Amino acid sequence: MTLPLKLNYSDKLNKLERQYERLLSCSRERQNNLENLHDFVSQATQELIWLNEKEEEEVAFDWSDRNSSISKKRDYHADLMRELDEKEEAIKSVQDKAERLMFKNHPARLTIEAYKAALQTQWSWILQLCSCVEQHLKENAVYFEFFSDAKESMDYLKNLQDSIQRKYSCDRSSSLHRLEDLIQESMDEKEQLLQYRSTVAGLVGRAKNIVQLRPRSPESPLRCSIPVKAICDYRQIEITIYKDDECVLANNSHRAKWKVINPAGNEAMVPSVCFTVPPPNKEAIDMATTEQLYQNVLALWHHSHINMKSVVSWHYLMGDIRAIRNWNVSSIKTMLPGEHQQVLSSLQSHFDEFLEDSEESEVFTVADCAQLERDVAGCKEYYQELLRSAERTEEHEESVNNHYISEIRNFRMHLEAHEEHLIRQIRTPLERDDLEQSLQRITEHERKMAELERLKEDLDVLKGKCDLFLRQAAGSPSVSMLSSELSTLLQNMGQVSSMSSIYMDLKTVSLVVKHSQNAETHVKTYESKLYEEDAMNSDIRSIESVISTLKQWRAEIDERQEVFHDMEDELQKARVISDRMFKAHNERDFDLDWHKEKADQLSERWQSIHSQIDGRSLQ
Repeated sequence: MTLPLKLNYSDKLNKLERQYERLLSCSRERQNNLENLHDFVSQATQELIWLNEKEEEEVAFDWSDRNSSISKKRDYHADLMRELDEKEEAIKSVQDKAERLMFKNHPARLTIEAYKAALQTQWSWILQLCSCVEQHLKENAVYFEFFSDAKESMDYLKNLQDSIQRKYSCDRSSSLHRLEDLIQESMDEKEQLLQYRSTVAGLVGRAKNIVQLRPRSPESPLRCSIPVKAICDYRQIEITIYKDDECVLANNSHRAKWKVINPAGNEAMVPSVCFTVPPPNKEAIDMATTEQLYQNVLALWHHSHINMKSVVSWHYLMGDIRAIRNWNVSSIKTMLPGEHQQVLSSLQSHFDEFLEDSEESEVFTVADCAQLERDVAGCKEYYQELLRSAERTEEHEESVNNHYISEIRNFRMHLEAHEEHLIRQIRTPLERDDLEQSLQRITEHERKMAELERLKEDLDVLKGKCDLFLRQAAGSPSVSMLSSELSTLLQNMGQVSSMSSIYMDLKTVSLVVKHSQNAETHVKTYESKLYEEDAMNSDIRSIESVISTLKQWRAEIDERQEVFHDMEDELQKARVISDRMFKAHNERDFDLDWHKEKADQLSERWQSIHSQIDGRSLQ
């Protein structure tokens, strides 16, 4: 190859190599740009997809009154906000990458700017949606809490109304003690009811600020357009809406998007989450009619309380009326000074209270009040008549009282005569061993006892009359003397009757007298025989005849020993009766000591006879 040709070839080869180097450099740069663009677009697309998914969830959420699961949504929103905090770094990283690419004059600048703008727009939009969600969470929570509280209040007031009607219903047959307890309970219930007024007033105030949720449901179609308020900015080609704009909801047939007219008159389909339906909420205001129900319950309580108070006042008044109607002259006289005036004062006071309490009562009519007024007037007139009767009966009672005292004193004179005669008999001893006189005294005392028994029967009759009079004239100051005189007379009668009965028993001493006479006869007989046997001993007799006679006498006195036993028994009985007389009446029978002394002498003589017979039998 010639030199010129070789030089030409070398020059062209150098140019070709330089062009190839430039081509390789351009190819590497384009590949790098494509890789950077792909990486950026992939990241941006991934974030946009995530943001779009969250947008769809928020836009599609049901914020109507049919969805009360606010707590779940609140938890979800809290999780979303945490995710957004985490996503913010990733999105900022993508946007920084776009800035760097544009700074390096990336050939796909327009695409990068478009993605960057879309990402920024979607990020801003999701943040606005979150702001809307927070607003809806707050308003819906207030909404459901209000209706829950309103229902609870309504139920409480209705139950309270039923309770008052059931528990505090009363009539004249209701127990006084039960009504007094119920009145106390009702006062406590009233205090609770008055405290509940603030709750009712709070519901009424809250009702004015409750948003409307029913129009958010397609199942509640609009009859006419209603105002809505934007809670975020919204921009589209056909419409622009700013936060707090007052718009018009023209159609709610789709839950997620509404046909809305902005203040400029432009109409478009806008996500419903961007709007709130402001108060007034007719349902909330209607629900707040608990104020009227509260007033009805309060009025019912008032009427029930008035009814119970009127029946209680009626019970007290009727108690006074019955008490006065049960009065008689005796009860008026037995009352303490001023006591009946106190009852009359109580009657008037209770009547005045009844008139005041029954003024609005449903239990008592005007006719009932008029009849009770007549009853009260009748009680007062009855009381005055009792006073007049008491004045008239005082003189009569004084006369009857004096008459009975006179009879009692007359009885006492007769009784004292019996007592003096009886004491005289007790203290006057009988003639010694005079059985006939003893029997005469017994007969005489039996006659006296019969007289005393008749006197006692007459006294029982008088006592019955006096007791009746004392009950009827219990309030009379003079009856105390009559009662004392009667009590003394009855006591004296008991003492005289007791003394008479004991004296009658004591006269069994007559039997002692009888037995002592028989015993004395036996003693004298055997004393005489022993004396005669002594006389015969001066003559000569056979020993066998004497012994036989002594044995016969000994057998005879053993047979007659029972007479002395009877005498001792009767004497012991008489001694017991005499002791009873002394203890009860401090009187002693003088005959008993003499009879005891004589009985002892006879017993000694009889024992002596025993000894003599036994002694002679041994000689």
